[in-house]
Amino acid sequence: MSTEHTDATRLEIGLVVAVLLLSLWLRVERIDLMQFSGDQAQFLHLAASAAAEGRLPAVGLRSSATVHLPGVFVWLLIPLATISTHPIWITVAIALLNVAGIAALYLLARRCAGPAVALCAAALLGCGLYPLHYSRSIWNFNVIPPLTCLAALGLWEALRGGRGVWLPVSAALVAALVQIHPTAAGFALAWGVAWLFGMRRGLVAASAAGVVVAALVAAPFLVHEARHDWVDLKPVPGPGHASRQGGEAVAYALSELTTRDYARYFLGDDAARFEAGTGSSAVVAGWILIAALLAGLGIHARNAWRRWRTTRDRAALGWDLLWPGWLLFTPLLLELSPLRGYPHYLSCTLPAQAYFAALGLLGWSLPVARGRALQIAVATVVCVIHVAWFAAFIRFIDANPHRATGDFTRLWRDVVPRNPRG
Repeated sequence: MSTEHTDATRLEIGLVVAVLLLSLWLRVERIDLMQFSGDQAQFLHLAASAAAEGRLPAVGLRSSATVHLPGVFVWLLIPLATISTHPIWITVAIALLNVAGIAALYLLARRCAGPAVALCAAALLGCGLYPLHYSRSIWNFNVIPPLTCLAALGLWEALRGGRGVWLPVSAALVAALVQIHPTAAGFALAWGVAWLFGMRRGLVAASAAGVVVAALVAAPFLVHEARHDWVDLKPVPGPGHASRQGGEAVAYALSELTTRDYARYFLGDDAARFEAGTGSSAVVAGWILIAALLAGLGIHARNAWRRWRTTRDRAALGWDLLWPGWLLFTPLLLELSPLRGYPHYLSCTLPAQAYFAALGLLGWSLPVARGRALQIAVATVVCVIHVAWFAAFIRFIDANPHRATGDFTRLWRDVVPRNPRG
């Protein structure tokens, strides 16, 4: 591994701090405009009740498939609820977890592709539209992106860094992820592929510990289901799964860093009125990112093939398979299922989207003078456009709090008069 990949300069450290601070600011700015409707209220109620009673619930919220999800997301909220049940406090804590996930993605991408790609990936995840939305409310999907980053970083430390103690931690996170929502199964599958290829004799004990820890995380739900005739493992598709469109999940997995469908999905009939004032720069930035992501997939495949051809390193191959699996396994599983490809179902792919887009922007050299400066300028402009677009969206939400259609429904500030103090 080169010195460039191991020794961070003061400039790099300063840029990382700036990216993380910007990411945090975007997630907590006008937090009174966060979404707070049925799911958020129910998650908060479950956590507050469990904290008051001093227990860990085996099951959590009932999903749109009419079954109860495991209680792991509620477990994560319980320590926060013991301090305060105020929604703003818990939402800010979720925002901070997402910033920690961005830092983990930076560390992981730096190990795999160097500091420039790592900084770009962190910035794209920090400024991406869906990553921003899915870190500003009390919802189970909002903790999936950072937990996947932390699980992947732990796996790297175990398989590539030689620190097996991180393997049980990573395995516990994976077991938690698939219980927070089963759409994380795609990431779990990619994680399993990397672990399988990277396994060696020195990691047998750590792997056994990982199996035990993962089983302990899953045990409360499984015991509960065994006592109730496995009722929640027999899903019945609900009305939310109607009108399924082929290719929908894959399309979101390639475009959730952009503004594509964002206004239409969250504003419904008001989308055209909002987008009339935003110009076309966000559309251009979106196409640049989608093209960069596809280019990043090609660059990654080329580099992985060259690495395998020259080294025959199974552990390296396993890790090279993790990235595309992280991006593609979940949308492919959704395409094979009867479920619709809602954007939140693809939340576990967001870090991989950022990595491949950054690789496509900065993971190659332009055959012109000052080519690197041009690439950095393009990546910076894309981030600036998305920050400005998100600010415009927040202003629109502020000025138009009551909308008849769209997924962005009740705002926290509209609930305040009827909400008891946390």
